[in-house]
Amino acid sequence: MKLKRLISAAMAAALGCTCILSASAAGNYEGYPSYSKILNLKSGQTVTTKIYIKTESPTPIKIAGAQVNLVHDVNALDYSERVKSIPEDELSSELCPNFPGMLINLHPELDPDHSMFSLMGSINNGFDLSNRTLFASVEFDVKKSGATNLNAYMVSCSEDNSDDDFPSMLQYAKIEQEILINGYKLGDVTEDNAISIADAILIQKRIVGISTFDELEETLSDIDGNGTTTIADAIAVQKYIVGILTAL
Repeated sequence: MKLKRLISAAMAAALGCTCILSASAAGNYEGYPSYSKILNLKSGQTVTTKIYIKTESPTPIKIAGAQVNLVHDVNALDYSERVKSIPEDELSSELCPNFPGMLINLHPELDPDHSMFSLMGSINNGFDLSNRTLFASVEFDVKKSGATNLNAYMVSCSEDNSDDDFPSMLQYAKIEQEILINGYKLGDVTEDNAISIADAILIQKRIVGISTFDELEETLSDIDGNGTTTIADAIAVQKYIVGILTAL
C-alpha cells in the first residue's frame, strides 16, 4: 500500500507539472516539417529509427513523391560497415513495401561534424498518405556512449495530379520517428515486443528503488534521453499506451 501511495503521489505531481518537456519534438526545422529525438545510448548498442509520414489535408490527395533528410552525429552513430564497401551509385536502393511502386533511395552526405541521409521516394500511381505510413527505416551502430540527436525533416512532398506539375503538399505533411534499441522499441523495458502497462509499472518500480535495470533496460526506459529514468519517462509510456502520444 505504501508503494502504491508513493507511486500515485509521484505520478500526480508530475502530471500536474507544466515544466516537463518531451525530448521528442515535432515541429519545423529550417521551415520544413520535422521530428527530432534525443537519445542517451551506450557504445555497442544498435539504434533503429523508423520514419513515418502522413498528410493532413482538408481534401484527399495522392502523393507522387517525398524526400526526407535524416541528420545524425557521425561521431556517435555509424550507419554500418557494408555502406563503406558499396559504390555510392549502388547504395541502398530498395522497394519499400509500404508504398506499392515506390522506390526509396538512400544517399549519404558526410562532413566532419555530422552525416545527413537523404531518403527520396517516387510513387508510380500515387499514394494516399492520410494515414500514418512507414516511409523508411535506418539502423545505426552506437560507437560512443552519451546523448545524441536524430533529426528527420521532410523537404518535399509532391501531389500526383492530372496536370503533372506536382504541386507541393508540405503544408499538410507530418513526420514522426519511432526508435528501437537493440531491436526493442523505446519504452519496452519488459522486452516482450509490446509496450503495455507492465512497462510503465516496471519503470515506476525502478524509480522508487524496488527494481534494478541492466544497461539495455536503462536505455529503453530513458524516454526523454536525459541519462536518468524519471517519472516523466513513466508518464510518457502511459501516454503512449492510451494513445495521447503516437511515438516515444
